[in-house]
This record gives sequence, C-alpha cells and structure tokens, in this order.
Amino acid sequence: QIDWKAGFNTGFMLYVSNDKMKRFTKEVVSVQKLSMGTVNNQPALNTLLSSRRWSSKLNVIGLPELKFPCGYHYWPQSTNKRLHPLDIVESDVVVIHNNWATGLQNKIDRWQNKKHWLAQVREGGKEIFHVEKELKSR
Repeated sequence: QIDWKAGFNTGFMLYVSNDKMKRFTKEVVSVQKLSMGTVNNQPALNTLLSSRRWSSKLNVIGLPELKFPCGYHYWPQSTNKRLHPLDIVESDVVVIHNNWATGLQNKIDRWQNKKHWLAQVREGGKEIFHVEKELKSR
C-alpha cells in the first residue's frame, strides 16, 4: 500500500518468498538495529527501496490508492474533509488500512461508524473481532 508522502506502508504488504526478498528483509531489520531505535521499519524499507543497491533488483508494485487507501486518506478528519483529496468511491474500496489512528477503541469506533464492522463474537473466553466486507469481482 502506498502511504501518501511516506512511500510504501509496511503495515499492509505482500512479499513473494524467495532468497532475494529474504536478503532484503534482513537488511531492513539490520538498518533498524543499527539505528538503535531511531529508525522504524517503514522508513528503513523505503530508504532501501530507493537505494542503488535495491532499486533495480526488486519488482515493487504499489496498490491503487483509490481501492486500497491508507486510513489517513479514507477517514474524514475533524473538519469532515479529507486531508489529501482523493476521489474515493466507497463501493470501490477493497481494503482500508486503519492503523494510523491510535487506540483499539478508536479504530473499532471508526469501523462501526462507517458500517464496516460486521461481527464481534466471544470464543473460548476471548473476544474475537471479525471485519468482513463482501468483495465483488471487478
């Protein structure tokens, strides 16, 4: 997923498992460790993706923002206007990345207010959250 100004969002990615991706992922982790906590995985990944070492070695494709918006684009802000104006058609959205908001209850409230929260059940004494949306072939 593309995260507006930040590049690729590490909270929603798909990797093909092969030796090249394993080396790349180890290098992302290495950058984080060497920074001693000053660089998290998203900046490390984006820095390496744009580096000479990796930019031509990986086939990286960003998901279309109108179908896979980050929460920052999708959820209305306090002014009820999007901070980055995208012409998002709600029925075309496949996945909304909802991790930019802090606090589990805030995330749940956002899902419930937009009618994306479809079920909440208890299994074995634990509360299990199911968020499902019917996907139609496009």
